[in-house]
Amino acid sequence: MGGIFKAYDVRGLYPTQLNEQVARDVGLAFRYLLNDEDRTHGNTVVVSRDMRVHSEPLREALIDGLLSGGLDVMDIGLATTPMNYFAVGHMKAAGGIQVTASHNPAEYNGLKFSHSEARPVSGDHGIPLLEARVEAQELPPADHKGRRSDGDIFDSYGEHVLSFLDPPEGRRLKVVVDAANRGDPSVGDVNLHRTARVAHPTEGRLGPIRCAGGHVVGTPGTFRTSRN
Repeated sequence: MGGIFKAYDVRGLYPTQLNEQVARDVGLAFRYLLNDEDRTHGNTVVVSRDMRVHSEPLREALIDGLLSGGLDVMDIGLATTPMNYFAVGHMKAAGGIQVTASHNPAEYNGLKFSHSEARPVSGDHGIPLLEARVEAQELPPADHKGRRSDGDIFDSYGEHVLSFLDPPEGRRLKVVVDAANRGDPSVGDVNLHRTARVAHPTEGRLGPIRCAGGHVVGTPGTFRTSRN
């Protein structure tokens, strides 16, 4: 498989190493990673993606594999990896998968996995099993296909993040949000606007970054405060 199965995730060049067929196969194999403890949380896997253009088709193929394997899927859309982990715990899901290559350049993509309660899936706890199943094509479909639903954890995650803040009374925090490879820095904007002035970088390594409301515009290296 071109060495895409790493110690803690699946990661490779798109589409030569990691493509829709591989993503679907991984989705079909993921049910074998869910243990008895995971199953006490039900049959649902939380899926989300980063802002790479090819993350969308990879997510769709992954979800198709999960459903064909009999797992239910809650799709929370564009999200950070910490948001995926939070959703797994918050929704009491059996596991989670994030489509992302993290800090790697735009031509890469990958898959990050977790058990229930956002416990990690690593080389010692399942990645080799995924690789073996995919390479051997031991991926029979389940007798009953799973169900897909959409989930929204944006507000709950925001409240969770804000719970760690204890701003001085009578003062607002001034916070710089580095959106980096996230496509929508409005996450930081909405989560923090009640307590802080938020300055966003307007250009990331993977291209221009603009929030959904269009607040962030400019040239590389500039900042613009979205709320005062």
